[in-house]
Amino acid sequence: MELSCKHYVVRTVVSLIIMAVGSAASADDRFANSKPYITDAMRQWHVPGLAIAVVNDGQIVFIEGFGVRKLGHSASVDSTTLFAIASLSKSFTAATAAILVDEAKLQWDEPVRRHYLKLKLFDDYLTKHVSLRDLLSHRTGLARGDLLPRRGWNCAEIIRRMQFLQPEAGFRTQFGYSNVQYILAGETISRAAGKPWEELVSQRIFAPLNMHSTVPFRPHPLPDDYASHHRLRGEQVVAVNAEDGNRIAAAAYGIQSNAQEMTHWMKCLLAGGEYQGRQILSTDSINEMFAIHCSIPIRKASPENIYAAKFYGWGLGWGVLDYRGKKIVTHYGGSGVQIGLMPEENLGVVVLTNLEATNLAGMLMYDVFDAFLVGADRAWDRGKWKLWQTADEHPDRTLLKQRAEAQKQRQPDLPYQRPLAEYTGNYANQLNGDLTIGQSATGLTLQFGPNRAVPLSHWSGETFYARLPVVDEPYMDWLCTFKPAENGKVESINVRRLGWRGKSIPPFHRQN
Repeated sequence: MELSCKHYVVRTVVSLIIMAVGSAASADDRFANSKPYITDAMRQWHVPGLAIAVVNDGQIVFIEGFGVRKLGHSASVDSTTLFAIASLSKSFTAATAAILVDEAKLQWDEPVRRHYLKLKLFDDYLTKHVSLRDLLSHRTGLARGDLLPRRGWNCAEIIRRMQFLQPEAGFRTQFGYSNVQYILAGETISRAAGKPWEELVSQRIFAPLNMHSTVPFRPHPLPDDYASHHRLRGEQVVAVNAEDGNRIAAAAYGIQSNAQEMTHWMKCLLAGGEYQGRQILSTDSINEMFAIHCSIPIRKASPENIYAAKFYGWGLGWGVLDYRGKKIVTHYGGSGVQIGLMPEENLGVVVLTNLEATNLAGMLMYDVFDAFLVGADRAWDRGKWKLWQTADEHPDRTLLKQRAEAQKQRQPDLPYQRPLAEYTGNYANQLNGDLTIGQSATGLTLQFGPNRAVPLSHWSGETFYARLPVVDEPYMDWLCTFKPAENGKVESINVRRLGWRGKSIPPFHRQN
């Protein structure tokens, strides 16, 4: 799962900036007040554990762990604690593709179908022309297909069902974030290289960068020094099991790493692809990754909001925008993590937390930029917190808000029209597979694929409500409306998803 917060990175070296701040500051000066600030911010944002690392001019200038790996336990976070880096994995997938482009085994603009011969998408034109550049910059125009990785299908089955994804925009006309398109990108890379993506990224990136603890998907059993996942429920933080789609969608959001080893990654990228005397990927490829290939129009940037970008778009595995007159490349991860680079200042920062969907990581990234650009006093000023909390659209709060809005339109006294047994049965659609409506002693139940069955409570008329029908879709509830055929029997179910990025999905039709 992924959020569209704006976050980035920077550094100080230029005398004009030093003059603006007042005097030259050492790395220690820049971060002198950061520790109590970060600890207080974690408390304010309900974050149990956090690790942060900053590199500048090829050196680690700040690295620290805060808090605990799991709520209610004493084991602390340090720079080697393993975190799920979620969608930060996409930058590694793009870099893996770049290595193959450097070796002429792939081309950014050649049709994906040259390597994935069975590919079939919404129409023939899209099928024949979609390229790696299109997938990596999220510009195919297709719907997200968020439920596909939640079914336990293998990558081949997910890609087969991509043909049923409907377009939401014209091909190459606008940005549309998608995890499943990175699954296809990973499989394309695999076929071009003749080995699995996870093997390739491990051999060509992790090993030469000495990222020996970094792995392409969650290890089993989990190591002792692992940061457990947490979610916010209202204002209460709870520990949860990590999602099961980790291995299947590894190229999109599967990688696990730590702050220490992520500094190796940032150093390599900021050094034009070189690490300890070895060229891992070409500078040209990095420049290609950091260029905008899908722009997101900004009609007017608010002059009152320093965080409001004047340009914004997507490169290959990276978001690209500006901050305080500097270009930054960044990516957010739904596990509560953020990476940001400011190439022209040779500055990088990564923030890893164990609270899903928090925007604290993004705020701290900007704070680090400010520590270099405008000085420590402004960087570690708590006065900005209200702005960030106002802008915080945490998925759980979004779900509660949408549920409250739906409640206003609800007619709870409007009865359903038939005995409950007539709603039961097997339903399916081509994109998302099967859904089963059952009956228990207390009412109807809903089971989506392999996920556990959940109660389906009456909402209004022919509409019923399911709380979290998909175990790994934690911020979505479903409103299910049963539709009759001409003979009066229930024929299909329309589903409206409430929550962050909640949209309707194709109807499920009765199978028996």
